[in-house]
Amino acid sequence: MITPDVNITVTSYNRLNSTKKCIESVKQTEDVNYTLTVVDNNSSDGSQEYLVSLFETGAIDRLFLCKYNVGVSVASNLGWASIDTPYYVKLDNDVELLRSDWLSNLIELSEQAPDTGSMGYYIEPQRNESESGLFFDVEHSVGSCILISREVHKLLGFWNEDYGLYGIEDSDFSTRVMKAGLKSRYASHSERYVKHHHQLYFDNDQLDDEIRKTHGLSDEYVGMFYFNNAMFLSGKRSVYVKRKFIERKREDGLYEFSINPEYLTDESYYINARKNFINEYKKAVFNEEQRSTKQIK
Repeated sequence: MITPDVNITVTSYNRLNSTKKCIESVKQTEDVNYTLTVVDNNSSDGSQEYLVSLFETGAIDRLFLCKYNVGVSVASNLGWASIDTPYYVKLDNDVELLRSDWLSNLIELSEQAPDTGSMGYYIEPQRNESESGLFFDVEHSVGSCILISREVHKLLGFWNEDYGLYGIEDSDFSTRVMKAGLKSRYASHSERYVKHHHQLYFDNDQLDDEIRKTHGLSDEYVGMFYFNNAMFLSGKRSVYVKRKFIERKREDGLYEFSINPEYLTDESYYINARKNFINEYKKAVFNEEQRSTKQIK
């Protein structure tokens, strides 16, 4: 068997129609040898049955079914760690690929600039003046369709799993890219290559309670992001981030997760400092909301 050049990892949680469009568009990819890895976060809308049928016919190369919803970062890391390839792509299941050369284009652009930490397609509107070249630099890259090389992976590790089910692991990764002296980049005119169907989790009736309550991010996770940023940029925390949770395959074929002892050992020295910082941040947000409410009245 030929070793693939790219591991394309799609994480699914419900959104069956979007998942179908996404996978069908991946299968149109040309000019690059890739493997398609899908990790399902315990979908309940028929997605698992659909994915199993694709896996059984060979349309999906690797399929991991989680016993419960472990969130985007943990699931994406499971797929990332499943095979060592020169490139890895994180692809959200509400992104449809519009051209068969989408992947070869990302690779070519990335290889043109040796200081590239990540090369992706943007899904939010961009100002036209930013697109004078083939690609442009951004401070934080959204990880909806993003290419990362093996060399960068060895330097920066995995998506940070500190942020709950639906977090800002992509912005966290961009911070580490910057600290390492590399660049987060978007391909120009991304709308020619991808279409984002914008199927938000909190618009889904099957939604997990935590995501519905917080619309993905709580004050705790935002505070944690600011704390982690300070730690990375000050050099007090390594830019190489290990997996926080490690999988175990059950007898029924489902995957469950437990805390990674190595992660706890590495991070234990600043856990209390992080907790204090987050508590102070939450207090500051609450006080600001109280002041805003009084002003409105």
